[in-house]
Amino acid sequence: AVVSTQSTGTIAEQLPDEGKVVTLELEEKYVNVGRTLIESSRDHGHKVQYMIGPAEESLNQLKQTGYHEKVDMCFIDADKERYPLYYEACLDLLKPGGLMILDNAMARNTLIDPSKEPGRSLNEANEKARLETRGMSLLLNCGTGTLLLRKHD
Repeated sequence: AVVSTQSTGTIAEQLPDEGKVVTLELEEKYVNVGRTLIESSRDHGHKVQYMIGPAEESLNQLKQTGYHEKVDMCFIDADKERYPLYYEACLDLLKPGGLMILDNAMARNTLIDPSKEPGRSLNEANEKARLETRGMSLLLNCGTGTLLLRKHD
């Protein structure tokens, strides 16, 4: 799974011992917080791989190093202006039957104003999912919204 550090520990705990979570963070300071939390909990640190730097570069690196269509789940909770890019990159990484989750897909009602950011980018990502032929999507209209997409088998 490719997720943010905040959720990494919870997901790692649920994986079998040979499972792996890849977390992408822009800065080392966020990794240090996540690593401390994960390593202070149960013995799941060996399941976690940290990638530091711009998410676009990390996602491209994953694709080039054997993760293309091998990922079970992508959880996206990052800079909303880049959601359309992350959407495409994660869809390429997902294996058939894989799940993509975009958190804050309607962030504080900005979705209704597509002329401003982040509404423009969120609207674009949601529209991509609505028209997607490689998978089936569902936008949950609760809180700040969650977009789910299951890639077709």
